[in-house]
Amino acid sequence: MTIVVQFENNSWYAEAVAIMADPVFDHPIMRDALDRIARDQGFDFVSSFERQIDYDEVHRQIDESR
Repeated sequence: MTIVVQFENNSWYAEAVAIMADPVFDHPIMRDALDRIARDQGFDFVSSFERQIDYDEVHRQIDESR
């Protein structure tokens, strides 16, 4: 599963892609950790969503958003 984390201003944190098992991502501690990382970097955490996307496609979208 590919978890894509997107922030309010459409910037991506690092490469913003983490491969995680669904139960791990759904854990409240993981959600809190992602939120804290975003806020520490100056972003407002908006959403994270699951996608079955090709990793190359994710990189293409990241490059286009820069």
